[in-house]
Amino acid sequence: MLGVKSTVSGEAIAATTRFQAASLSKTINALCVLTLVRDGLLNLDDRVNDHLQGWQLRGHKDASEVTIRMLLSHSGGVNVHGFEGYERSKLLPDLPAVLDGTAPANSPPVRVQWKPGTRFSYSGGGVTVLQKLVSDVAKLPYAAALDRRVLKPLGMSNSSMHQPPDAADLASGHDAAGRTVVGDYHIYPELAAAGFWTTPTDMALAVCAILQSLENAPNALLPRPIAAEMIKPVVKAAGLGTFVSKTGLIDHAGANWGFRAIYTANPAHRHGYVVMSNGENGEELNDQVAKLLVEAARWHDF
Repeated sequence: MLGVKSTVSGEAIAATTRFQAASLSKTINALCVLTLVRDGLLNLDDRVNDHLQGWQLRGHKDASEVTIRMLLSHSGGVNVHGFEGYERSKLLPDLPAVLDGTAPANSPPVRVQWKPGTRFSYSGGGVTVLQKLVSDVAKLPYAAALDRRVLKPLGMSNSSMHQPPDAADLASGHDAAGRTVVGDYHIYPELAAAGFWTTPTDMALAVCAILQSLENAPNALLPRPIAAEMIKPVVKAAGLGTFVSKTGLIDHAGANWGFRAIYTANPAHRHGYVVMSNGENGEELNDQVAKLLVEAARWHDF
């Protein structure tokens, strides 16, 4: 652990300090969705609207054909690439307001804009639809469902999907000049797409859970056939909550205001890394740290 939680306080980052995982949340969400598949409550090729209660995904004439697999792989034809978050002093929208783009939401309505299943287009909006689906099917608030199905089984005790966050040991976000962002961090009610708070160690437990499930290890979170779907490209490099390189590496990057994160793993060799930072310049820093890790471990497959 290097650096400080905030340039204002100067307090050092600890092993328990949580960072915003940003879009790494999508991998955690995928694990949660796949536990519902594991338990026979969903099938990947079910139509999303068949499971949604009180709200339906609409827009394109074929909107009713969007499946769970499509939303996990950004191939459902759904808009809204990402989310800006909200300053802590601002009024927060509830999930229906986010999905319909109504005040006080700062993002447009989540809608199907082209024929589902025909192309890749990164969609935090589509993943936010899955947030509602998980809650509707599990009959729990989303953060509670994820805690029960993913975080507790994996021993991720320094992680949470609750927004505002429910822990005190938090890193503050910083702009490109190193100044703490207003209010220390933004809040993301779009939990499944961007709302996860975690540590690099806890995030590594989630990545390890994928690798262990692929190995059919005892007490793995998922059966091997279901885990294998995560690393099978659906459109271009998009798997289910992951991206898959031509050489078989899996990865995901994340960018929230003031935070950056990345993981990469090799399922064949069962190793990888997670790097998280609390600044707008985090991509460069994360890449440098990852390079040093790979060189120190003498991994030749990255």
